[in-house]
Amino acid sequence: MDRTARREDEVRAWAERRGCSLRVLNDEHHWLFQQPGFIAEW
Repeated sequence: MDRTARREDEVRAWAERRGCSLRVLNDEHHWLFQQPGFIAEW
């Protein structure tokens, strides 16, 4: 989990460059990439 948490800023920047928002929930266990009409869960 520490490695994943350290990557959150990098992943958020990647998502924003592609027009997505990133929501990180459930103590960093659930990540949502969102665009209008599209949601990808990790």
